[in-house]
Amino acid sequence: MTKVVYIASPDSGDVAADVAYAHACLRHALSIGEAPVLPQLLYAQVLDDQVPNERKAGMAAGQALVQVCDEVVLYVDRGISDGMKRARKRAENLVIPVTERHLPSYASAALAPKLPLTSGRIAPGRNAIRPTWSSTS
Repeated sequence: MTKVVYIASPDSGDVAADVAYAHACLRHALSIGEAPVLPQLLYAQVLDDQVPNERKAGMAAGQALVQVCDEVVLYVDRGISDGMKRARKRAENLVIPVTERHLPSYASAALAPKLPLTSGRIAPGRNAIRPTWSSTS
């Protein structure tokens, strides 16, 4: 059975770098046969981090997902953020294994997504990059 893992990656405030790193973490987890869950990417697409109620709702939803995962994996190449610490604490309280992991050969230049990014924009009223993917290379 495929292991479902909650991926925690840092939120440094550099949205483009954070998203690129999170994508690389997802790709790595998939490449080793895991079924990764990374709510930071999901909820940022529809919630505005600058609106306190929306930020709180996204954080609560993400923390709720910890309990349905087999393991929490902290990708630590770029440090451990407060959100990652919360995910670790939640997992420990639920007696869910926590692993710190590094991306193999991590380098910021290596974080390009598999599909070419043809454009990106920050949506009005949102704090997330909305990439436009091209299906051709």
